[in-house]
Amino acid sequence: MGDRGICSLEFGWGAWYRSVNQKLRRDVAHIHTHTEGVFTDSYMEDEETENTRIVDDLGEALQYTLSLTKRIKQQQQQQQQQQQQQQQQQQQKQQQLAQQQQQQQQKQQQQQQQQQQQ
Repeated sequence: MGDRGICSLEFGWGAWYRSVNQKLRRDVAHIHTHTEGVFTDSYMEDEETENTRIVDDLGEALQYTLSLTKRIKQQQQQQQQQQQQQQQQQQQKQQQLAQQQQQQQQKQQQQQQQQQQQ
């Protein structure tokens, strides 16, 4: 009856149960403290990886947004330039029409003067 792992007359059932229970608790606590660091490190690495992925995604989204904004500005500038060119062309046409009208008026005046002279 020297083995304390088996119920002995010295400890009785309650004492044996308490000693085994305490040993199990110590073992579980020991395992928990050693594995907790691993789980925590692993969790932190996963969280860091996730955060890095999120930051990368945000960076890509920002670059895409900036490139779109740049493209839109370029298109707007091109449209403005085209509109300005069209306006200039219209102004030139109007000036040409005005000159033609002036020339016609001058011709009419000359014809009237010639008729008056005759």
